[in-house]
Amino acid sequence: MGSHYAHAARQVHSLFIDVNELTDRTENALKFIGDIYRFAVEQTAMSRGQFLELIIVLILVLELVLVYMGVMK
Repeated sequence: MGSHYAHAARQVHSLFIDVNELTDRTENALKFIGDIYRFAVEQTAMSRGQFLELIIVLILVLELVLVYMGVMK
């Protein structure tokens, strides 16, 4: 009877270890995906900012050209 409980205890312990390893792997995968997501968001924000800066410069250049041509005063 005692060996039956010992065997069951070993099985439960083995199952606990497997679940713990799976949980660790899942947490690592979620952290990795979160890091990739944050990187993508930062890159998008930087690209958007650079695009807006370029548009502003183009508007200023266009305004200078129009002033030089006498269209705007």
